[in-house]
Amino acid sequence: MFRMFLTRCSTIEFLDISDRKNTDVPLPYFTGAETSFLHLCELRCNTEIPSSIFYRMAQICRNIETLFIGYYPFDNEGLATLIEVQEKLKNFECQSQIRNTEYTEYAEYAEYTTLERPPKPPCKNIASALSTCSNKLINLAFGGDIIIIPSSTIAEIANLQVLRLDFNRNLNEEILESLEFTALPNLKILKMGGILAPLIMLGRLIRRTRNNLEKISLYGWATPETKSIGIFNKVVAQYAPKLKYLTTWCYENNFTDIELILNSCDQLEGLTIRTLDNQLDGDILFEMLGNLNNENFSKLRIAGVWAFTHEGLKKFFEKRKEKKKKKSFSLYICDCYDEVDSCIEITKSHMKIIDKYKADGVLKNFKIEYDFTGDF
Repeated sequence: MFRMFLTRCSTIEFLDISDRKNTDVPLPYFTGAETSFLHLCELRCNTEIPSSIFYRMAQICRNIETLFIGYYPFDNEGLATLIEVQEKLKNFECQSQIRNTEYTEYAEYAEYTTLERPPKPPCKNIASALSTCSNKLINLAFGGDIIIIPSSTIAEIANLQVLRLDFNRNLNEEILESLEFTALPNLKILKMGGILAPLIMLGRLIRRTRNNLEKISLYGWATPETKSIGIFNKVVAQYAPKLKYLTTWCYENNFTDIELILNSCDQLEGLTIRTLDNQLDGDILFEMLGNLNNENFSKLRIAGVWAFTHEGLKKFFEKRKEKKKKKSFSLYICDCYDEVDSCIEITKSHMKIIDKYKADGVLKNFKIEYDFTGDF
């Protein structure tokens, strides 16, 4: 089947061999592989694949732009060689998994929470190979159960524009701590899932981005302190003037910080506001948003525990209609914080207002979400 696949596909730009069931299929050794894989642009793989297969691919493929590594965190000299010879590698992602592993040599990682110090990253060859591509890489994404490469490797990526961290335990915090004195002048997009690093640390990172951030998406688990929320919001307002999308928090109906951000970041298009445990009054938020003159702001997501009336929603839409905003508005209600009870009640009265202003063209999209991703 694989041989037939290669003979029928003269040019393959995308290849996914990450499935652990097919780790030993010698695709690059089949007849036609030299032609088919010559223009390969995106590769998804795992480190259980024999090094010999990657060595062979390194002889053929030099134009890979996007590389994804999944599953267990083995080092792999063949994969490291494949990375080293790439001339256009821009995007690198690795998702490591060690829970329920059958490999006893990774037992210390599985028991990481019982150790005083975390184990050293296991993929030295892959880390070294990434360092050789430091001037080409612009997009890095890491996640899972352990850090497979030293954080110093991230610091070497001079032109890094996109950084996504999605780790369990406190590994996001560990990485940011190791980058404490690293400037990221070209960073445009910062995404973080899993267990979020403290907002104070995120704020310090934002300060080191030279005002170039365009997107801050924080979709992981966190219960930040109220003081840190205020500090974080003020840092965003001061050091992210080019921001287009933001995830942040509010507490005790204190929307002054949100107003400051919207006035300071005049390119802001989309805003996600998360709450702590206490319910926030959406009517106060909608009144403040209705009085703003930010022409670009057109997308709002509220997540957590909120309450707002249909009258408050109507007043907000009426103000946008009166001001003749160029962009129609999109409203997203994220109701995934409680598996049993709804945290945000949307009544028939709410839906009448929503349907009316959708028909009028004031409201473009309305959606109730049950999975929080942080993106619009």
